[in-house]
This record gives sequence, C-alpha cells and structure tokens, in this order.
Amino acid sequence: MKKILGIAALFVLLASFVSAVNMVITPQVVHLDTTDSKDVEVCVTKSNASPYAGLDLSITSICQDLNADEVCSPSENGNAVGIFDAVVKTSPTDASGCGKVTLSTTNAPGGTFAYSVLSQNAGVVVDEETGLAYVPEFTTIGATLALVGAGLYIYKKKKQ
Repeated sequence: MKKILGIAALFVLLASFVSAVNMVITPQVVHLDTTDSKDVEVCVTKSNASPYAGLDLSITSICQDLNADEVCSPSENGNAVGIFDAVVKTSPTDASGCGKVTLSTTNAPGGTFAYSVLSQNAGVVVDEETGLAYVPEFTTIGATLALVGAGLYIYKKKKQ
C-alpha cells in the first residue's frame, strides 16, 4: 500500500511539472472607444518561469460577448465582423516570450468583446488564452448631456 501511495505521489509531482505553461494577456481587459485601436501584450512562460520564445501566435475566435460568459460561444463566434477585430502584430514570440496583438473597433456598439489567442510550437498547441475588450455603452459626453438635460428640465419645472 505504501508503494502505491508513493508512486501516486511521484506521478502527481511529475504531472505538475509537465503541464505548467502560462500565457498572460496584458492588460486582460482593454477599454476601447467606439472607433479605436490599442495593442495588448501576450507573454508565455515555461514551467520554470523562463520565457517561451519562438511560439507562433494566432487569433482563434472573435465575438461580441452577448451572454456575459467572457468567451466566444459557438453561437457568438464571428458575430463582431466589421465592428471588432484582433490581429497578431508580432509573431513568433520574442526572446522575452512576448508578442503583440492589435485590437480595433469600427463604429462598435457598446458592450464586451472577446478574443482568443493561441500559441503553437511547430504546429503543436502550447496554450490558449481569452482576452476582453470593453466599449462603454454610454459615453462620458452622453452622460453629461443627459444630466444637463435633466437639470434644465427640473429647473424649468420648479420655475413654473
């Protein structure tokens, strides 16, 4: 029994070392205007925390997240064509294990948009991470105008 437990503990220890690749998108949530463009950094590290250089980056899905699950479900995938886009700017990853992705909106309605970045080493999938872009539904200017309008309405009502 002790041998079985010892072998199981060794297996768990070895498995934790093998599968510890980490991909990080910085910033994870990007705030964009209705027509805007910003770059995000995608970095991949190995299990020993060293950079994973030379990985090919690609975008696997782009959508407007309509059900608030922060990923592109099959029914949402591709629903943001023409209003939101994510394009790999630098690939493969550099010596620091990082590449860039450009996010852009064109007359986008307010809401949350999701995209997934895939990293591959010679065609073998290493990791995949989802990032988010947020376009405010009610801009600061719109909010200011609404408050000014409400204030004028109240002012006129009180004056009568």
